[in-house]
Amino acid sequence: MEIKKITTTDALRYTLETFTQLRGIQWVLEPYNGLPIDGPENGPAPEPWAVDCHIDPAKKFGFREVEVPHTAVVTSCFLCKGKGEFKKCPNCKGDGDKTCDHCKGTAVQSELTTTGSTYTGPCLYCGGDGKIKCITCRGQGKGNCITCNEERKVKQFIRMVVVWGHQIDEFVHEKSDMPDSLVKLAKGEVVFEQELPQVNPITSYPLDELNKNSALLIEKHRNNSADRRIMRQRHQLRVVPVAEIEYHWKHLKARYWIYGKERCVFAPNYPQKSVCILL
Repeated sequence: MEIKKITTTDALRYTLETFTQLRGIQWVLEPYNGLPIDGPENGPAPEPWAVDCHIDPAKKFGFREVEVPHTAVVTSCFLCKGKGEFKKCPNCKGDGDKTCDHCKGTAVQSELTTTGSTYTGPCLYCGGDGKIKCITCRGQGKGNCITCNEERKVKQFIRMVVVWGHQIDEFVHEKSDMPDSLVKLAKGEVVFEQELPQVNPITSYPLDELNKNSALLIEKHRNNSADRRIMRQRHQLRVVPVAEIEYHWKHLKARYWIYGKERCVFAPNYPQKSVCILL
């Protein structure tokens, strides 16, 4: 092999990461277990974004449910009126069963099968009875209250649901014909890194294309986060060394590349299947 020319350049990899949260609240009702509660007597309820919620930084996606402080109250169960049980089930009115929703009480079912034919016969959902067992009282017509779980009291409070996510985008600038995807995987030197609640675009780098794409990606992330809050952002600029080697091998004229601090080799047209290169 005869080396004809070596051209060295620096590839650039700019990465932007955005960490977001979405918070929503809802009133929740659950059986009261007798434990102390945190109610309005302890102070006013904080706004959703003032509620402390620990997020594991190792998890880039997930959700948590948090009870909003000072919102809990205990009341008598409204469904069983504080009795813990029903003499007459409120769902089926004491009958133990209800009209089948599928056949509307006709006990007959008629529908198109997967083979294209029409099935007409006893309803497969209620077994041809026209009625189904009440799920509230399990067909007994009476029973224990499932709202308070026989505790006679319920706890009402505001629950906050926190959903967090992570968005990442990158821009690669590489002058040669080597695939940009190789630059994304290669090691290089970090020349700039910043982490803030919200970062500003890079504006003073000698390459205008980098400055422009930094601004575009930051604007993209802000638009994508219109329905949630940006908690923090991080951007980084990494320089990856690239060497393009032109060579002759017998009658072949071709190129290969050495890139990254780990000195990876990309040789798509190399004439031999195996070779040892000492760098």
